[in-house]
Amino acid sequence: MSYLVLARKYRPVEFEDLVGQDSIVKTLQNAIKEDRLSHAYLFSGTRGVGKTSTARILARALNCAEGPTISPCNKCPSCNDILKGNSLDMIEIDGASNRRVEETQQIIENIRYAPARDRYKIYIIDEVHMLSNHAFNALLKTLEEPPPHVVFIMATTEYHKIPQTIRSRTQHFHFVNVAQSIIISNLKKICKEENIQISDRSLSLIAREAAGSVRDGQSLLDQVIAFSGSEISDRDVETVLGAVSSEILDKIIEAISSKDTSKLISLVGEVFDLGYDLILIIRYLIQRLRNLLILKVDSKDLKELVPLGSDEIEKLLEIGKKFELNQILLIFDLLVAAENQMKYSIYPRFILETTLIKSATSDTILDVDAFVEEMNKRPPNRTNNSGNSSHAETRIKSITPYKVMDEEETKEYTNTGKKTSSADELKNAILAAVAKERKSLESVIRASDRVSIEGDVLVIYRSHKSIKSLRDLLLKQNNNKKLIERACQSVLGEGASFRIDEYLPENLEREAKKSKDSTEAKKKQGIEELMNEPTVRNLVDTFQGEIVDYEKKPRD
Repeated sequence: MSYLVLARKYRPVEFEDLVGQDSIVKTLQNAIKEDRLSHAYLFSGTRGVGKTSTARILARALNCAEGPTISPCNKCPSCNDILKGNSLDMIEIDGASNRRVEETQQIIENIRYAPARDRYKIYIIDEVHMLSNHAFNALLKTLEEPPPHVVFIMATTEYHKIPQTIRSRTQHFHFVNVAQSIIISNLKKICKEENIQISDRSLSLIAREAAGSVRDGQSLLDQVIAFSGSEISDRDVETVLGAVSSEILDKIIEAISSKDTSKLISLVGEVFDLGYDLILIIRYLIQRLRNLLILKVDSKDLKELVPLGSDEIEKLLEIGKKFELNQILLIFDLLVAAENQMKYSIYPRFILETTLIKSATSDTILDVDAFVEEMNKRPPNRTNNSGNSSHAETRIKSITPYKVMDEEETKEYTNTGKKTSSADELKNAILAAVAKERKSLESVIRASDRVSIEGDVLVIYRSHKSIKSLRDLLLKQNNNKKLIERACQSVLGEGASFRIDEYLPENLEREAKKSKDSTEAKKKQGIEELMNEPTVRNLVDTFQGEIVDYEKKPRD
């Protein structure tokens, strides 16, 4: 077959040809210049970012007749043989098909022999993570102290599968995903060489689908050229890639801005009939909103972070004028949540439709800050005991969530009688105090069948089989009793203690009744305290409601 695919035709042959990996190129070039070469390298990163290409370039740089050099001549017998894959002194091994320990032992046997012609005998092991554990173990000694004429270069897409013993014997280079703008520049250069007419928007679509892989981008471009020929339209690219047209995405976003829910339902039906994956629709919308958000934040200094052509950027700027920043953020959150739901739902279309309708009506959701500002503009109505309304002088300054008290606050409020914490908070505070002095003792108490608070007593429940041993441990050994009592008193106050009860149904029933009564009393007291707060009273009077329950939440 005479045709050579673009990914092979434009494969890097020199360090300067590598794209998006500048730090790695600079490090390897400096190592060659200063003669600080390692005997083993490990290249990791996703597919199509230059790992194997870099390994081959490094092999030519080391074995070039003019080398070691950072610019191999690609003309000498050594360079030509490596380029053609015929070199006797550069052995390229596929880790997936040579994963057994027998193949590794064969490598170990062969490295003892000097190179047939070149300066180094270089082993490139691709997808090295596929080697078996026995094969890795067999490599350890050789990899740590190979003969001076041997260099190992290993490449992997799954670095986490490489044993730590192997990693520590190599120099590791992580190849990052290539930026979309760099992929676009690379594809544009190839199109110029191949006399292909293509728009920046089409190149942007291909680069987006490449997802950081230069090779994927070149392969997709090859596929589009095969479909369209030398003149490629945006529609051709969308057809080949199965990508959602930006026109459809913009129609959806504009329908959201105009609150046209009927049009949104029609657009969902349109993309569904066209056979698009609805999860992809969500993902493209998220990407589109991200670009809209960046431009909304700063359309001048951050424009480079939006990988779109100038025409599309201008269009997004026009659409962005119809949205407030907070609204974009809210819609973004709705779409991200919908994507997670659609992965596991058998009704992805319904989820998409309802999410878009929510997005269109997102500006009707109450904004707390705006509500507070509006409330401050007018005097609240207060009703006194005689039934007459009077103006309150209080204004809402902010709405602050109640926070769960930490251990120190629990102790302070309990001892001073300012506030009463929940039983779980008190129990955890006592166990934390025990753990500070004796962690093992706290573990024993937590391992009990049940631990609860009854008044100023910590009750530890244990089954009949083990209650005797627990009593011996807590009451008789190592001053454990005094330690636990000190912890109880530090949280519950003077006179607090603990006891050990057998884990029986009647005990649990008694505890449940006490707990219920205590909870109801605390709830009633909490509602009374809330009604004494000017902010809460103002809200209740404004909406003519009542507080039936409340919940304490921690600060973010």
